[in-house]
Amino acid sequence: MFARGKFIKVFTIVLSLIGILVGIQRPCWSQALQYPDRPVNIVIGFPPAGGAGLSAQVIFPIMATFLGQPCLLNYKPGAISAIAADYVAKQKPDGYTLFWSAEPYLLTKVITDAKILTFKLEDFIDIGAAAFSNLFIVVNAKSPLKTIDEFIEFGRKNPGKLSYSTTGIGGGTHIDTELFGEAANIKFNHIPFPGGAQAMTALLGGHVDMTLSAKPRCESYIKSGMLRALAYMAKERDPQYRDVPTLKEKGYDVESTTWYRLVAPKGGPQSILKKLEDAFDRAVKDQNCMSRLENLGFSADYLNSKETERKIKSELPKYKNILGKLGLVK
Repeated sequence: MFARGKFIKVFTIVLSLIGILVGIQRPCWSQALQYPDRPVNIVIGFPPAGGAGLSAQVIFPIMATFLGQPCLLNYKPGAISAIAADYVAKQKPDGYTLFWSAEPYLLTKVITDAKILTFKLEDFIDIGAAAFSNLFIVVNAKSPLKTIDEFIEFGRKNPGKLSYSTTGIGGGTHIDTELFGEAANIKFNHIPFPGGAQAMTALLGGHVDMTLSAKPRCESYIKSGMLRALAYMAKERDPQYRDVPTLKEKGYDVESTTWYRLVAPKGGPQSILKKLEDAFDRAVKDQNCMSRLENLGFSADYLNSKETERKIKSELPKYKNILGKLGLVK
């Protein structure tokens, strides 16, 4: 009798504990089912007028229509997007705070400053990637260097005289310019800025001699006659700029592509991540979105979550090797 009473008491306690656990989990299940029931915050690590901002301004209002809630753009520039990444990594993984990550900028920042950053790549989970663009080597239209051949010849004869602007030390444009310099035997003078807008302003103002820029950033200035494109850092010439040679044509095996991926803090419910990926997929494949991105100079390429994850993993060793050679790994 005693044993039976003890068993019933223990069984009652176990049932009570199960009830408590279910009660704790129910809000999480309910939240996932109702997601999203308020605006989604999209954090961007560069100023509004750069490639990250321009692509976000096209994609996320369209994505909002598929989510049924506004996507609010929150700009937190600085430290090659590390400030924004650090902020997002520390947010609750509930799908309401996402990061529009510019690559290879964040990737290279994590490699160069791994010992001092308070976040790592593994703190994020990929939702998808879009808005790919190759870079042009551009100079001020008033520059006496009219062609890439003249530019290279001057740079070789005058070590350290040619300056260039970038979005920061260790960023994609910094690395790619130094790789170009290494291939062409040019010693450059690097002038870093917080974002692409400031880097471009420095070139337009004649404060630096050159910068690398994606078409969305530089095309209007090229068409207006304020800038001159000397070379294109891609496998083939841009169809709209057939008179601009590629570096490969000139014998320099250097390419440069800027692209953007949407990530969330790791640990969120799979059902929420699936809703986000579906909405992002539909937005990027929307005809209006594709047309507007292409008009800005981005390609219509799209990667889903798994493809984006594979691309990051494949590029990681490549950039570790490059950054090591340049002595930028701390």
